[in-house]
Amino acid sequence: RALHERIVESIRSGLVTTDLKGRIYTFNAAAEEITGHRAESLRGQHVSILFGQIDDHAEAAIKSIGDGRQNPRFEADCLTAEGLRLRLGYSISPLQDERGGTTGLVITFQDLTQVRALEETRRRQERLAAVNTLDVAAYIPAYAAFAVSAALFLAGGRLRFLVLAAIGAATLALVADYVETFTLLAITPALEAQAARLPTSSIAAWTKFAALALHAALLSLMALRDAPRRPIIGVLLLAPAIGLIAAFADRTRLDLLTLGFVVAWVPLLGLAIWRALRPAPAPLSTP
Repeated sequence: RALHERIVESIRSGLVTTDLKGRIYTFNAAAEEITGHRAESLRGQHVSILFGQIDDHAEAAIKSIGDGRQNPRFEADCLTAEGLRLRLGYSISPLQDERGGTTGLVITFQDLTQVRALEETRRRQERLAAVNTLDVAAYIPAYAAFAVSAALFLAGGRLRFLVLAAIGAATLALVADYVETFTLLAITPALEAQAARLPTSSIAAWTKFAALALHAALLSLMALRDAPRRPIIGVLLLAPAIGLIAAFADRTRLDLLTLGFVVAWVPLLGLAIWRALRPAPAPLSTP
């Protein structure tokens, strides 16, 4: 028995044994280290305190072993003695006596918390890289083309100083957005190691937003000053500048920045579509 206990205590995985009613009576040192619970405090308690209800899992595991198949692995959340949440991976085997009768369960488990956290971090990085790649290929060129087209639309196709200035602001936003996005693509695979490059991305992002707000303000001046005057569109085009100032003052309210561009660009796009679909006026007939 002493040898058996030394073997159990030397196993580096957590090990729990229960009786047929699921009550814990062995809890090795590794199990104590992983969970923070002491064996004395758990002995006699139901194993669900660690793994939740495992009746179905135990039945599936015993059936697999009886059929000669590989013992399945399961996962469960567990609260440590300090109240921290762990992700445990565990397997279940029948505990048998000398005559081969089942007297309980043997559960071996490992702490998978860091492994699952790393996997989730990798998935987030992959999603971020996919979004940034889409930005480079489609979104950035699309909104830059829209910004240039909007300037030409409000100017009636005439290249004037305000139009050229607005196109220049849109071009600056395009360049800044590419700097931001390529920086994010470069640091995403190793975010912690490349954290020093995050300010470059942040500066580029604010430069982009400032250039787009300037572009909208120039369009606003065109809409308010040049014929045909469009006062409502002109006022709405000031929204990005207001949103930019509000978001810069309170970095937790970046939604105001987004709202500013939506308020400005959606009506402008709607006006352009309406003008494109509206039938051209019939020419005046001369006597």
